[in-house]
Amino acid sequence: FFAVHFATPDQIIETQTPGVLLSRYEQEVTANDIIMSDEYSIRAVCWYFRRSDVYVMGKTGELEYGLSQKDAKARLLEPQSAAELINRNRGRVWLVARVKHIARWQDQFPRPVFQDRGQVGKGLNVVHYRGKTRQPFF
Repeated sequence: FFAVHFATPDQIIETQTPGVLLSRYEQEVTANDIIMSDEYSIRAVCWYFRRSDVYVMGKTGELEYGLSQKDAKARLLEPQSAAELINRNRGRVWLVARVKHIARWQDQFPRPVFQDRGQVGKGLNVVHYRGKTRQPFF
């Protein structure tokens, strides 16, 4: 039992308890900003930022039923529509997602203002986009 704390990789801890990473941005993410997240991170994003208007990227997972409702369909984004959203809202878009998902989408998005890869760089990322500059950021 005691050895489990030493054997748990930091990546798992960061992915399963994202509060430390997200709390760094509580003051920076304003009510006027747009937040996108993947299906794995969205619950924590909504909780820590106290938001119910977060966009979902990629798969829907257990959010499928809610996102199929007429008033919520626009909350599900594909990479192309997410890139358009970023470009229409320069400097106001944040993405919180797992590293592997961001790696899949990165070539379709504008260059970010910055990217926080967390402590281990393999769990969650927080990315802030400026818009319009279409350069890969890795």
